[in-house]
Amino acid sequence: MNPVQEDIVYGRQPVLEAIRAGRRRIVELLIKRTAKSTPEIDEVIGLAHRAGVPVKRVEDPVLDGLTRQGHHQGVAARAGAYPYADFDVLANELKDLPEPPLV
Repeated sequence: MNPVQEDIVYGRQPVLEAIRAGRRRIVELLIKRTAKSTPEIDEVIGLAHRAGVPVKRVEDPVLDGLTRQGHHQGVAARAGAYPYADFDVLANELKDLPEPPLV
């Protein structure tokens, strides 16, 4: 996978978890312009602001065009490529565990 490739994460819970986890860089948060305030929407916007992620209000067709079958629930995020671990680095970190790991 190209390290500069972006992924689209969509749906309230997946976007919320992606921002909470902090494992990948969130480039931009896209919220449906007419989305009503809900605990999830408010939390994801608050977390994005605290993380310095730009929040952009967009029309439904923009979100529909970025997501499969329009199942975005009014929320999507542009995220950097997922940071996969190098196998040699992972194997080196696992060698000192008291029990053999399942990999």
